[in-house]
Amino acid sequence: MAYGADKRNIIAGIAATLRSSINCPVFEHFKYLDDINDFPSICLHIETDYKSHVESSPNVVGGDFNMIIRGYVHREDTVAAQDELIQKIEEALNALTPATAVQIDDIHINSLEHDEGLFEPYGTLTVNVDIAYRHTELAE
Repeated sequence: MAYGADKRNIIAGIAATLRSSINCPVFEHFKYLDDINDFPSICLHIETDYKSHVESSPNVVGGDFNMIIRGYVHREDTVAAQDELIQKIEEALNALTPATAVQIDDIHINSLEHDEGLFEPYGTLTVNVDIAYRHTELAE
């Protein structure tokens, strides 16, 4: 399996986990608030991606990427809705252990932020996550 396909599988797996855990639409690309019709909704966006060889083997590639998870809510008490969605996202990510997601070595949540009711009754939140994974390339 190619390196890029492996990463896409990881992203698809994270999206599926969030979709089933939170029971809301999850998009594997960024969308603006104007493009969202169902609430809550979640968008995934890859910020940076690094690849390196590990374990003294030319066929084992380690990778890290930074993912921005953007959530959108629509409720009268947006701050409470944002906090609830952040908690559900955090619980779903913590459930993605190496045992359940074979390719993922580590998930680290860097930051959790929301707009403090600035766009009420709409709300946005951002979860910044680093994901480390391992990929074995086939010898050519």
